[in-house]
Amino acid sequence: MPPEEAVERILIRRGGVVGILAWGTGLLLTYSLAQLLSSGLLLHHIDNAPVAGTLYGYLLIHTWLPVPVSHLGDARYTLIPFVVLVGAGYLLGANADASAGRSLAHGATVTVGYFPMVVATLRLPPPNTVVVDPVIPFVWAGLLFPAVGGAVGGHLAVRAAAMRRGLRV
Repeated sequence: MPPEEAVERILIRRGGVVGILAWGTGLLLTYSLAQLLSSGLLLHHIDNAPVAGTLYGYLLIHTWLPVPVSHLGDARYTLIPFVVLVGAGYLLGANADASAGRSLAHGATVTVGYFPMVVATLRLPPPNTVVVDPVIPFVWAGLLFPAVGGAVGGHLAVRAAAMRRGLRV
């Protein structure tokens, strides 16, 4: 195996591990923030739906397939996993030591680990949900969401490195 291919495999594996960790981190942060907000500590209350306010309910934030009917206002929580994905892409892009285009690709490798977690989550349909065609969440939440978030993070890593060196990107 050529050295370049071995390096690419290592970067893809790293992206898979970071993707799984990003999914878990996004889930825990989303759930924790929702619990904090619903407890009144930040003077905000979330309506109680059958799955709202549970770890199970916020597990589904990542899929966008089943949406609790009485809880449609919580779509804002999808920003948390996206920010985590940008951070994961930044980490992967910064460690890749590559050009701008390659850092975008390295950041997007977070999809390798994120996608299987979304697929596993889609196997858990909660009660009282609106269910759409499963292709939409597979493509959106499993592929596009992490690929774009990771690529943005990879790009930001290259820009930050260039700014530290005094270069323009």
